[in-house]
Amino acid sequence: NNIEDLEDLFTEGYLKHWKITAVLLKENTISDAQIFDCMNSAEVNCSLMAYEATELTYSIFPPRNGEKLILTWASFPADEEVLQARQDELYQAAVNAASHISQAENSGGLYKAVYDFLLEHVEYDETLSQATLMGPEYVTADMHRQRSAYGALVDRKTVCTGYARAFQALCGQLGLPCYTLLGEY
Repeated sequence: NNIEDLEDLFTEGYLKHWKITAVLLKENTISDAQIFDCMNSAEVNCSLMAYEATELTYSIFPPRNGEKLILTWASFPADEEVLQARQDELYQAAVNAASHISQAENSGGLYKAVYDFLLEHVEYDETLSQATLMGPEYVTADMHRQRSAYGALVDRKTVCTGYARAFQALCGQLGLPCYTLLGEY
């Protein structure tokens, strides 16, 4: 019906490891750029996904009778069994951390408690940061896992992306509204 519904559908597909997602837009009111933005934003906001996607691909078939067909693929650097096992580990780590956070006394509130927890329990990974700066060909499958909330909450070592996704995952567990925005500096 709208951009939010489209992003929710992509999010569901990523979390369930769908090989392909097909969407038929009844009315051609969403631009091609908005479709890609929804795919990208959904991937970034899948905080309980144990690996970041290595590639997002889509095809849009020309509108007919006011309809537009979209086919999307998200590629991950692990097979479905490994993805699910890591996702289960990540979910349990998020539940455990949220339980610890909700019991902690913090004068700054729960958002501050999440921030403090990540600051105290997660180390910034300089090696991963350098590989990322060198280019995508230097980022291994393990590094794609480290750049997710899994790196922060399970392995306790990540970069900016992992911190953001872990923050969102913990907020979700605590019932706090949180949404990651994409940006460049």
